[in-house]
Amino acid sequence: MTATASPSATPWHDTQREAFYPEATAREDLAIHVIEQFFDAVNYELDTDDETLLRSLFRPDCENCLRAMESLHEVHRNGQTTRGGHYHLVSVDQIWPVAPSVVEVRVTGSQDAGQLFSASGQLLSSYPVPPNAYLQFFVDVKASPPVVLQYAAGPA
Repeated sequence: MTATASPSATPWHDTQREAFYPEATAREDLAIHVIEQFFDAVNYELDTDDETLLRSLFRPDCENCLRAMESLHEVHRNGQTTRGGHYHLVSVDQIWPVAPSVVEVRVTGSQDAGQLFSASGQLLSSYPVPPNAYLQFFVDVKASPPVVLQYAAGPA
């Protein structure tokens, strides 16, 4: 599994919202930690086809989370395996609370080049490094444990 690098840039904060939702504001670092775990869990599932870690990080009604997990399972159909293709958290760009227990975090993510192999080890396809993606997460920081409520992705 590829470790997630800690983002070094200081994200933009909405200080008015932070003043309005001080409890959620105090847990913004926790929201970032959940997103780092999300990236690690996606990579773990990509490597092992084990969804346990990833599933524990989002609510069952997170439709985009379920779609992402299903697409990872599709990669492993018929015993196929991957090499590379890991996801990385490049930067935390914006963060602010949107409710007493919910923090919105916008990040930039990247993905490594990868290869797809058949169950017998034959190379089926190679894919290059795609452009960075811009991801928007909503994290319930008061849930125990904290979880992703929803996320969306688009080009960076």
